[in-house]
Amino acid sequence: MALNRRPFLAIRLVFTYFEHSVSSWLFSSSFKFTILKLQYRNKKYKMERSRTFTWEDPSIGFGKALQMSGLEYIQAMKDGKLPGPPIMLALDFKLKSIEKGNAVFSFNPFEFHYNPIGCVHGGVITTVLDSAMGCAIHSMLPAGKAYTTLELKVNFLKAINKDSGELLATGKIIHSGNKTALVEAQMTDDKGKIYAHSLSTCLIFSTEK
Repeated sequence: MALNRRPFLAIRLVFTYFEHSVSSWLFSSSFKFTILKLQYRNKKYKMERSRTFTWEDPSIGFGKALQMSGLEYIQAMKDGKLPGPPIMLALDFKLKSIEKGNAVFSFNPFEFHYNPIGCVHGGVITTVLDSAMGCAIHSMLPAGKAYTTLELKVNFLKAINKDSGELLATGKIIHSGNKTALVEAQMTDDKGKIYAHSLSTCLIFSTEK
């Protein structure tokens, strides 16, 4: 039985046309542009960031802290008369205002605050909130008194990233006694939207021997 060779001929012609098209495209400007675009994208994704910061010897202020009230000590750090805590420089947040029983920190989220899934790490948020609560308590203490955290709880209510803009962490005293204090803090944006809320119990003690 004779075979019909026309289908095979048609297939060969299509394959030959495909080979020619691919060969032409490989040497075309569009192919070269595609390669350049892929190279650019790879370069973009591999771009390295760097960040440096400096700090002063924090022990300079430790002795002063025992001789000053909490409010005086924090205000002196804010005014640059005493070195601030290095953690503020490492994470890049700032004390915006301080008064008795109330402390406000400003925080601008950046890429170096990110966790592996593209938002600010919960530990960074907790540190900023803890600082606001700690300073709110410290501002209430007279000279010769100090505090330490007994318990800390944080609710993360909304993801934070570099597009969130400046956020404020506001710490407020709920109760301050002779031996314990209860304090809270909220992280909010300029519209009052709450991103995180925290609650802490602190132990108050004497530094006199």
